[in-house]
Amino acid sequence: MQSDKRPQIMNLEIVQKAVYTYQLQFLVSGAAEDITGFTTYFIVKEYRGGADDTAVIYKKITSQHSTSDGESWIELDADDTDLTAGNYYYEMSYTDADGNSEVVFSGTFKVIKALLQVRT
Repeated sequence: MQSDKRPQIMNLEIVQKAVYTYQLQFLVSGAAEDITGFTTYFIVKEYRGGADDTAVIYKKITSQHSTSDGESWIELDADDTDLTAGNYYYEMSYTDADGNSEVVFSGTFKVIKALLQVRT
């Protein structure tokens, strides 16, 4: 995912209990932004207005994949995505080293029921 026009609306769709990595690259005028000192957030809620402590997924990434290349990876494991099938809302945001915050992506987060329910 690359965006130098923030925020962008992008709807996501996942399968229950699957593993996902969202690779963000922060750009300024088409060039990679140095994200040293950034904290990246990924939050999924059942309701758009719900309190943060009601999130079904909450990720706070302080160790970025590549700060000089502007890359932050958000990794979801099978436990994170073990959610009831249905529609949720998500937001990807960041806070920079100076304390400025911005939403990068937002939209619906659809969880599809996995066909295989038991993996051993």
